[in-house]
Amino acid sequence: MPFRGLGILGYVGILIIAWLIRDSLFTFIASHLMYSIGVVGGIFLFAACLPVIEIGRGRALRRFWRHRLEKQEGFSRPSSWWRSFLSVSDPINRFLFSFFKGGLGRLLLGWWRDARFGSQPLSLVTSLLGTIGGGFLIGYLLTQRLMLSGFLAFLLIVGLLTWTYSRARMQRRLFQDQFPGVLDRWADSLQAGFSLLQAIEFIVPNLSSPSSTELRLMSDQIRMGFTVDQALRKLYERRTNQDVRLLVEGLTLQRQVGGNMAVMMRELAEVIRKRVELENEVRTLTAQGRLSAVVISLLVPISLGLLSMFPGYIDVLFNTTVGNLVLIVSGILELVGAVIVARLIRIEV
Repeated sequence: MPFRGLGILGYVGILIIAWLIRDSLFTFIASHLMYSIGVVGGIFLFAACLPVIEIGRGRALRRFWRHRLEKQEGFSRPSSWWRSFLSVSDPINRFLFSFFKGGLGRLLLGWWRDARFGSQPLSLVTSLLGTIGGGFLIGYLLTQRLMLSGFLAFLLIVGLLTWTYSRARMQRRLFQDQFPGVLDRWADSLQAGFSLLQAIEFIVPNLSSPSSTELRLMSDQIRMGFTVDQALRKLYERRTNQDVRLLVEGLTLQRQVGGNMAVMMRELAEVIRKRVELENEVRTLTAQGRLSAVVISLLVPISLGLLSMFPGYIDVLFNTTVGNLVLIVSGILELVGAVIVARLIRIEV
């Protein structure tokens, strides 16, 4: 939510600045018409690439499940030329997965997937490259300085990653808040006499996203041939947190040695519910610190926007090498300060 408000403020600020410098802006566009058309076309092309990638990813996923069904049921479907054409993204994704198996790549892909921007590395790489190229091109057209153009591309990458991380955390927090209620409903279904798979299918229609999406995918995997243990491990791979790990280990152990799964789920739900309440209380107490991080990150752009209303005050920052270095160092210090404040107020419960 804070980042959404920050985006709205930034959008309003851009509109105000564009209105204040409208005469100079129209003159610049008229004198650099081809560059302006190229920038607008590049932005539209970048926006058009994401749905195309997602369509290809969806088709690849359907092909995978169709292949599993054909293998189990013993029938095949005739191929067509367009299926071969759309499968070009499959080898690219397999090649890119080798760079996203661990470390920073795995972390970024996890954020990207949890933010619901896509599950394949091709969409992430395309977005990063498009952001870098678009930021460098826009920065060079506005400032005619390579140093500032590279710094603008860096800022856009930081903004994209921050937005992705904030959306991923919001989805993870939403899943964690819903998890105790999911366990209670699951336990009720098991006590009513349903099997594990029947209980999942029974409670899915009454759940909200993202819990309903995760359990529906788990149910589909079991129906397509996965064992229950494999489906539980896949759930933990998608939602790598302590709560899901306890559930997966508890269900696996109870299915192997026996036990009352409903009682285990109710006790786990109670533990998770208390921890969620404590986390919400901590977030309330640290709200002022999060606001301080937002204010710190806005100091430099707001100051530049205010000073730009007075001609000549900030020309030295954009037209000289020393001024460019001052801007870059100021921006980096602002980012470091915001990160330090955000890290100080981050309390793990």
